[in-house]
Amino acid sequence: MTALQFDYETLAFGPDLVGLCLLAMALDVLFGSAPSLRRLLPHPALIMAALIGGLANRLNRAERGPTARLVRGLLVELVVIGAAFIAGTAVGYLTNLVPFFWLVSLLLLVSLTVLRGPFDEVGRVTRGYLASGLAGTRKEAAMVIGPASAKMTEAQINRAMAEHLAGRYADGLIGGIFWLLLLGWPGFFIWRAINIAGRLLDDDRSDMSLFGLIATRVNEAVGLLPALLAALLFALAAIFVPGANPARALSAMFNKNISSARHSERLAVAAALAALKKQGQEKLMTGPDVVRAQYLYAVASLLAFALVIVWATLRYAI
Repeated sequence: MTALQFDYETLAFGPDLVGLCLLAMALDVLFGSAPSLRRLLPHPALIMAALIGGLANRLNRAERGPTARLVRGLLVELVVIGAAFIAGTAVGYLTNLVPFFWLVSLLLLVSLTVLRGPFDEVGRVTRGYLASGLAGTRKEAAMVIGPASAKMTEAQINRAMAEHLAGRYADGLIGGIFWLLLLGWPGFFIWRAINIAGRLLDDDRSDMSLFGLIATRVNEAVGLLPALLAALLFALAAIFVPGANPARALSAMFNKNISSARHSERLAVAAALAALKKQGQEKLMTGPDVVRAQYLYAVASLLAFALVIVWATLRYAI
């Protein structure tokens, strides 16, 4: 009876946070973005984006003075972080208290973990070129980088795809894992909310000037350590990618122009691009370079999975 009770409790309350993280990564690799599921359930990221967008539409008024817009932007950031903290705390509490709620938590984690999605997106762009040439590439790329792809050359789209892989790896995968394992569910939800707010309220946009300043800076600050870790993993992954150079990836991290860049994810992007660049190659990226970028992304993702396993091993050994 005791053994049966133990088995039930194990099943009812599921794996711990590290186990959930590993399981979520594995499920994401197997099923990707699961479009059929997204049609049935609202995506958590879309809910966050709707909240942020609604607050921005209500509070970001052009007729307001600079100080008022800055303060209102701060209020939005505080509301977003507060809501994320409450949601994350509630999920963590219910996961530990309610039997089988860990399945809901796992679903949330899979939904907010970015792993296979960018790989598939870039693959569709590559297949678009094979099917319809530049027109097909532009059509598929528009789903990733927006309407700007309509005026891009093939080389520009190729570079944008490589940057997309590296950027999403840094903030979508490594950022989530980093803050989940460090601060638990509240840290994970807060990071995702900060990252989404930083993207939507980017103060590089003229309509978000001052209003989005704090959201942008907080996103850069909180994303710095995950971006550094992502860059290091790209450098390590380059060892296993034919033609890639780990030394150039490491040197790119210490490039003065990159290290002082406003967007922290540029560290990871620079490391990935430097690793892929061949000796004497021009800055123009070709189709085979994009395939190698996918290869680098896949190897770096495996390394991230291995890193979580190492974290779990050390945690239980201590």
